[in-house]
Amino acid sequence: MAPWDRSRVGVFLGAGTADLLRNEEFYRTWITSGLERTRRSDVWNHFPSTPVDVVAEQFGLEGPRSCVVAACSSSTIAIGRAVEAIRAGRADAALAGGTDALSRLTFSGFNLLRLMDAAPCRPFDRSRAGNEHR
Repeated sequence: MAPWDRSRVGVFLGAGTADLLRNEEFYRTWITSGLERTRRSDVWNHFPSTPVDVVAEQFGLEGPRSCVVAACSSSTIAIGRAVEAIRAGRADAALAGGTDALSRLTFSGFNLLRLMDAAPCRPFDRSRAGNEHR
């Protein structure tokens, strides 16, 4: 038996683009093979809540759910919503944070803004780019 009542555990995630990979596949097929070869469901099934639903299903969590799609502040807002749900008594616990798939569109946008680094991501490495405490 689980130590938590899964109906009282929420999932609150932030996602900058949510389910954009599915749309990207639609447009790739449209451009390369024509509109008649696309799967229309790839456009209509673009749900911002997809990451939350997948995580909740994987862990059997049935409490309140929310997926915030607000660019760079998405995860911070999601954590705040989780805190609010617990304080308001709608949940006893929550899994909160952020998730995103780096689609070609997102990558291209960050690259055009000159925000991409050629080096691998090392957020906890003292020698990473952007660390003032070297």
